[in-house]
Amino acid sequence: MEPAVFLITALADVKKESFGTRLQTLLDQQIPVRLIFASLDFGEREAFDRLLKTLIGNHQPNVKVANLYDIFSTVSGVTMSTDTPTITEPNADRQQRVSHSDGTYDVQYLQNEYLLATRRYFANDQLAEQQTYQDNQLIQRVFYGANAQIQAISNFNADGLKETLLLNGRGELVYRFVREQQTVYKVMDYVNFTPLSGVYDFYRQVLDQVNYQDQRLYINVDHNVAFSAMLPDQLIFNY
Repeated sequence: MEPAVFLITALADVKKESFGTRLQTLLDQQIPVRLIFASLDFGEREAFDRLLKTLIGNHQPNVKVANLYDIFSTVSGVTMSTDTPTITEPNADRQQRVSHSDGTYDVQYLQNEYLLATRRYFANDQLAEQQTYQDNQLIQRVFYGANAQIQAISNFNADGLKETLLLNGRGELVYRFVREQQTVYKVMDYVNFTPLSGVYDFYRQVLDQVNYQDQRLYINVDHNVAFSAMLPDQLIFNY
């Protein structure tokens, strides 16, 4: 049987019983599986990693995982503006550390009891994320990879998430996701400069990067109608 690729558009996909069942069946048959974690909420990756460990058990060698940064890290984008976040020490008068049971920890920076920033670190002391606050309100989340490389930047306003910027390995902007409604995004493409009709058009570009035509493609059944229309010649399996 050919290898399988699962497109995961949100953490909720992985929590479905049918996802775990399909995944386990393939792994029990020693079929290589690639999981594309394409959630536009980069803050979900940490919970996804924890949940995945419980699902794959001893089958880890047969599972490869990639997020959106991994998929687009080598494509060309456009130069970011000069306000790209840099790792600078917040001008705080007090720091406090909050440790978690999995070995990760947060360092909170406070000024006159106002929270200025929070940095989250992995157990190996590698910076994972920085949250920046203004008047105790979250205004930005910066997500980091290896060697403190910025992978994505999410900006917030009083109504919540405003936009997320996806960067490549050179720190160039490749995609901008502007939230228009709770789950509706306008996607701006700085790779091909192609007008995209919505997030499903973007998911098609994600799949184009992973040679999905030669693999068993698994999609959340809730998105089946949209993907079937977008990929009419592709055999799609559901979870």
